Amino acid sequence: MRIRAVRANTGPSATTPSTRLGSLSIARQTYITFATLLLVWTLAWTLKVYVLDSHVAWLTTRLGGFAFWSATKFLVWILPALWLIRVSARLVLHGPFG
Repeated sequence: MRIRAVRANTGPSATTPSTRLGSLSIARQTYITFATLLLVWTLAWTLKVYVLDSHVAWLTTRLGGFAFWSATKFLVWILPALWLIRVSARLVLHGPFG
């Protein structure tokens, strides 16, 4: 993963995170994303327990469960988090406080 330096945008042509998201602020977009994550996570759990486990025996093994939940965590939590970081115009290297 390459880390690139980002210069601070100043002046009238600077793009703020809120203008890049359209009419939604980054805080509101984060709340919507978080609520969606919780819903999708619950649906993934329900789907696995009530549908997939009875049709795919491998998912009931330790390795199968680990693989399913690892992939689900990546898709449901990590990818949206990286997207939110990108749309907020922050670098992971900045950390939460600046």
